[in-house]
This record gives sequence, C-alpha cells and structure tokens, in this order.
Amino acid sequence: TAHRQLTKYGRSVVLRQFSVGGGQYEPGGVVTEGVNPPTDTTRKALVLDQPGSQISQRFGQNLQPNTLIQQAEKWLYLDAKGAKPANQDKLIIDGTEYVIIDVQEMGPGGIAVMYMLVVRA
Repeated sequence: TAHRQLTKYGRSVVLRQFSVGGGQYEPGGVVTEGVNPPTDTTRKALVLDQPGSQISQRFGQNLQPNTLIQQAEKWLYLDAKGAKPANQDKLIIDGTEYVIIDVQEMGPGGIAVMYMLVVRA
C-alpha cells in the first residue's frame, strides 16, 4: 500500500497544523491573538528536490523566479494517516519550516491514500 511504501522509503517530517477556532487566520500566515497553539504531528513523506521541468510538467508552469513554481520549492508525497494538510499549515523538514503552496489528495473513490504537496521555504 502507499502507506507501507512511505514508511519504508520515506522520512519523518512534522506537519504543524493551525486551528483557527477562537482567533482569526489572515492571509500571509499571520495568526491573530486568541488562536489555539499549533498541533505538531510526525508524518512520513517522500521528499523530492525535483528538477524544474518535472514540477513544471505536473503543475503546468515554467520554473522561473516570480512565477507560481519557484526554484526553492520541494514536491513531496505525504501519508494520509492523519488530518489533511491545509494551505495555512506548515511542514518542517530537517528543521526548516516550509509554507504549503498546494495540496492535492490522491486516492481512488474519494478515499485519500496520500497527499501530494508543493512546499516553499
């Protein structure tokens, strides 16, 4: 299964999820006071430092500065054992915090088996 492959070949990453109940999330990652503290969950992922052409083919963009897909981005497959990541969440890989740019659910019949993410430091 997908989870078994990610467990065997993937590595541990931390998904930092922000709860917006009790406060307000604003675009750009600013969280107003009163928001619950973030929840960190260790997950398994296959992290790819993809050459631009492969990311570009998948997302239909050229790898150019100031475009939707940029050179500092990573592409990864994240296990579906836990909550679905959202754009306001963060991903921590080897101590570096990444912003989630795009999340796509992968799975037959609407049942997620993994998530494909594009993240940026």
